[in-house]
Amino acid sequence: FSQGTPILSAYIETNKTSWKIYSLNRRNNTSTLLAKGIIQNVTEYDLPGISLNENNLVYNDNAQDVSKIVLVNLTDSQQKEIFGLTNGAIIGKPVIDNDIIVWSKADSSKNSNQMA
Repeated sequence: FSQGTPILSAYIETNKTSWKIYSLNRRNNTSTLLAKGIIQNVTEYDLPGISLNENNLVYNDNAQDVSKIVLVNLTDSQQKEIFGLTNGAIIGKPVIDNDIIVWSKADSSKNSNQMA
């Protein structure tokens, strides 16, 4: 690989019932499972969104009772939940740029379509 070519990348694998996030070491072509979840409804928020910056990946997980943003160091696969919500709130796809992470939040109650 030439200088400046990313060695680590990430991808999402899905089927009808679940999703998995992997990191891919492009130097030796090995994949590492980072996270997995169940598809509950077929909506844009049911699948995680991922964003990669250097060796850091962030993703959202809108599980049944808890929605969260997780930061993963791809070098050592260490994970840290950096934000979480309960009570039906939904977190949109995060974006990471250096040490800044942004995301959206929506209320999933039937009477609300507001974004925060």
